[in-house]
Amino acid sequence: MALVAQCLLPIAAWAVSPPVITSFTPSSGAIGALITVKGDHFTGATDVTFKFIPASFTLVTDQKITATVPVGAATGRIRVTTPAGTAASPTNFKVGGAAPVISGFSPRSGPVGQVVAMSGNNFTGATRVTFKDNIRAIFSVISDQKISATVPGGAQTGRIHVTTPSGSALSDTNFVVLPPPHINSFSPASGTIGTKVAILGDHFGGATEVRVGAVTMPFIQVSSSHIAATVPSGSATGLITVSTSAGSSTSTGVFTVIHPRKVTIQRPKPLIVQGSVMALDHFAACASRARVHIQRRVAGSGWRAAAKGRSRADGTYRIRVHARTGTYRAQLNRSLLSSGDVCDRATSGHHVPVPQGPPPPGPPGATGSRWGVFAFPRDGQTAAEQIQRIESEIGRPFGAQRVYTNMNESLPTRTDVLVARQGRILYHNFNSFRPLNGQKVCYRWSDIAAGRWDTMLIKRADEIRAWGYPVIMSFTHEPNVNSSVHPSCGSASEYQAAFDHVVTIFEQQGATNVSWAWVLTAANFNGADGGPAAWEPQQYDIVGVDGYNHAGSWRTPQDLFQTAEAFAVSRGKPLMIGEVGCEERPGDPTAKAGWVTAAAALFSSWNVDVVFWTHTGNGGQWWLDSSAQALNAFAIAGQNPYYG
Repeated sequence: MALVAQCLLPIAAWAVSPPVITSFTPSSGAIGALITVKGDHFTGATDVTFKFIPASFTLVTDQKITATVPVGAATGRIRVTTPAGTAASPTNFKVGGAAPVISGFSPRSGPVGQVVAMSGNNFTGATRVTFKDNIRAIFSVISDQKISATVPGGAQTGRIHVTTPSGSALSDTNFVVLPPPHINSFSPASGTIGTKVAILGDHFGGATEVRVGAVTMPFIQVSSSHIAATVPSGSATGLITVSTSAGSSTSTGVFTVIHPRKVTIQRPKPLIVQGSVMALDHFAACASRARVHIQRRVAGSGWRAAAKGRSRADGTYRIRVHARTGTYRAQLNRSLLSSGDVCDRATSGHHVPVPQGPPPPGPPGATGSRWGVFAFPRDGQTAAEQIQRIESEIGRPFGAQRVYTNMNESLPTRTDVLVARQGRILYHNFNSFRPLNGQKVCYRWSDIAAGRWDTMLIKRADEIRAWGYPVIMSFTHEPNVNSSVHPSCGSASEYQAAFDHVVTIFEQQGATNVSWAWVLTAANFNGADGGPAAWEPQQYDIVGVDGYNHAGSWRTPQDLFQTAEAFAVSRGKPLMIGEVGCEERPGDPTAKAGWVTAAAALFSSWNVDVVFWTHTGNGGQWWLDSSAQALNAFAIAGQNPYYG
């Protein structure tokens, strides 16, 4: 036992001694000052602090360390730490030096967000810069003589305050905070090129620019609360913005630009009318692809619908009519574009059938499409809330929306009104069946063609005409489909007769705000159920196709839709993608995203009027946000300017 004790004594003697601080010089200093600390056993030092704020240091010898007073340090003990322990100075080190001085600042005024450069002395180690009422600013110490600070939100006119550990300084003069402009209202809410717009608000002094959308408006600053601006050539519907040196303010509502139009008509042949649609302010979208209604004056009963069609990209049109004598005219209804612009109504002069001149060239290719949607409720949200959520996630609104109605439902529905308020193109699946005792019961196509349901159809036509909003209607889309939720109500030939009868009634009632889409499944266009020729009616405006890519039978967009596109081209009619969706492909998380990208690119290369994406779980998982990759692909595709 004694031998063990003797052996332990040398081990204790070899143990490393803890550090000791005997003095430091100087006894005080400012942030950044170099301090010499003396003592013993400093070898292996791992940390030096000034009142617990870590400092950069250099081990000079076992008895000497130099350290720099760190930013944030305050008066207190200096501590040195080694693996053997921590030593504290016997006295406090006093942090301090000369107080800061602000000698000037530039600029002398500015809005929130303005960077202000301050000159002076003793700014090193600054801990705070504030504006009036102690509003703290983000700042940067450039040097001991210069600080830059950003005017913070909430700042008001007043002096600037700089604080360091050695004291604080106050500017001699006030920094003047310039309030940004604010638009309260404007009137009128719409008008043509040249319209005078009165903009009312606050802080308009020194206004530098006024815009409607992206177009600069000529203006006069009447007062600090009133600007008089003029709608210039080239304007389109958009928000109004007023800018000053203090910032910009944008109106909460849009100014709607109304574009006046002119339409002409000629009848070079008994079966042909032709002419031109012109936007008098050269707004091309109001001349291109415009809906032209041809009317014939019938003795004793005024003007009656004779035919309708669309203008080409250059505004010219050529429409087939029946070989009837009489007086004809062309009419354009007021229409709302997806951009919010309004194309005004116009009526041509009268014309009798006198053959003259060669016909204009054939129809052009694609001129733009609309980005549409149909959604189901999900996760406690209504369909409308689901659409709003997707719009928020993809960073753009939808320009069109698909809805379902039955022949016995009054128009417009609540959903129709909501779609119209949002300025979207409205697409009605106008179905020839109704719910009864949990089942879908048909209005037989043969009965419709025979006139049995004319009273109901006339009422629907009068309702939609009185409402006046432009509507795309498809009479019983996908007529070849027969299921419990979508029954087939007759044969293909009966469907053709019923379709033409419905269109005729709407035209006779003057419902010229309706464009008729004939819609089949992609499979039907690809030859199923007799192919498209078996179902094609005589009177329609748009070829529509519905197609879905199922995970278990993967097909490219080209495979699904190319036959329908070729059919539309052969008929000289625009194509509408009435329904489109894609499921996720098991084991390949990028497959759906790639399919969406490819489909959007394909549709933009065709003469597509509108594309309606399906956001439902009905018959498959067609949700647009089924994966982050799919949603991102959809968002990117939707930014293509082709899709309005």
